[in-house]
Amino acid sequence: VGLLAQIYELTPSPELKTALEKAVRFAANFVHPDGSFGGEYTSRNTYNFFPHGFEIAGRWLPEALEINGRFLAGLERGLAPCYADDHIVGHHTWSYLLAFQHFVAERPAIAPRKDGRLYFRNAGIVIDRRDGAELYLALNKGGVFKLFRDGKLVLSDTQLSVRAEDKGKTKIAVAHLVGSYDVDFSQDHITVQGQLGWAKGKGMTTFNLVVLRLLMYTVGRFNPDAVRKLLQKLLITGKKPAPFDFRRNFKWTAGRLQVDDELNAPTWSKVEAAGIGASQTSIYVVMSRTYQAGQLQPWLDLTPQVKALREGEGLKLSRTL
Repeated sequence: VGLLAQIYELTPSPELKTALEKAVRFAANFVHPDGSFGGEYTSRNTYNFFPHGFEIAGRWLPEALEINGRFLAGLERGLAPCYADDHIVGHHTWSYLLAFQHFVAERPAIAPRKDGRLYFRNAGIVIDRRDGAELYLALNKGGVFKLFRDGKLVLSDTQLSVRAEDKGKTKIAVAHLVGSYDVDFSQDHITVQGQLGWAKGKGMTTFNLVVLRLLMYTVGRFNPDAVRKLLQKLLITGKKPAPFDFRRNFKWTAGRLQVDDELNAPTWSKVEAAGIGASQTSIYVVMSRTYQAGQLQPWLDLTPQVKALREGEGLKLSRTL
């Protein structure tokens, strides 16, 4: 959005304007009621927000200014993500400086959002707004979600995780890897079910970085796309199934959201621990593990319940939010 808005300012065209309008209106859906943006329900788990394009486009598209207005409210609440740990300050600083330079003084009032359900099929994301609550749900990540009510975060949930032994090694099985899951829709309920996948444990250690440099100096010089695809497969995409089946059901009842989880395994004897976290990620993406205030929610430890299960029984959890 930022770069397209800058290009449009230099060389306007109807096609570019149409593309910008679509991009701005799509992005508008993901500024949360508290002013935070993005997060773990998106495919790369990032909170990245570059504001300058919305200020530039806002001169002729007031909706773009409304996006920045909502985000500014989040900054005032201390909800901006922190990139200091990774020293990736520069990626965002230039955009904030340009947003200040292009700041539009006369801005539209921020209108309340309408109730209703939005389904972005290709993105695998559902946004459901009703009775003062807003649900942001990732169908392609096994039902990872964020729930807001009255402008505040109620719960951030990155689905079930299990620490278990597999072929003599301790591994982590998670439900939040991007994949194809069975989904059932109705007006008041959504069900997602499928299989957990083994979390990717590959990290960019010093040795791996040296190997990557050598690879880029040789093969990468002549076929960079092949190297990129290889790295994406190792670190980001793809899912190796784990022997755990899950089912997650969302049901709206009298304005409240009920979340029912069920997890089944061929045996519980190899399971060491289980739980649900607010901000788990299992892929290696730059800027995907930055700090944000919503991550301070406590870990939901389900290990005692798992240890009490008999063989053939399933783990069941029901929460009303």
